[in-house]
Amino acid sequence: MWLSCVHIVMQTQDGRRCLMGPRGTGEMLCSATALAMSVRDGIQRGLPSTLAEQYWRDPQAVDFAAVIEAASERDALCTDELQRWTTNLGWLLISAAHVYAPEVIILGGGGSHAAMHFLKPLREHVNAHVFRHPRGEPIAIVPSKLGDMAGVIGAATLAWEHVA
Repeated sequence: MWLSCVHIVMQTQDGRRCLMGPRGTGEMLCSATALAMSVRDGIQRGLPSTLAEQYWRDPQAVDFAAVIEAASERDALCTDELQRWTTNLGWLLISAAHVYAPEVIILGGGGSHAAMHFLKPLREHVNAHVFRHPRGEPIAIVPSKLGDMAGVIGAATLAWEHVA
């Protein structure tokens, strides 16, 4: 079963409004764009970062890839925001696991390209907090092998099933 949980509301206080209307959705807290925006916000508020100069030249240049690279070079702002983002993503996956009881969670989208930078703590967080039977049974969390084409392939498959 394919499931997108980006529009699950996680927190309603503060935060940016989602295109769907509410504040605090998975999209606004756990997407690759959300991570980049939180780092941009920190730079705007004057927090030190190796990306500050790049941000002031072109704010859009501080994207997910730039944040991941800076975090891997131990930039304090990027490392902190990546950790917070990973925790948010973990809570979103825990909620989805409690509703849908999947055997495996496949991560797709732009953020999945950098899974090597957050997958281990994400798995630890999810499996420490998720309720499963039997107790302690971990949920496999893996990046999509289809990459950015997963949505296109899924849509094509769904259309083919309805046509055939």
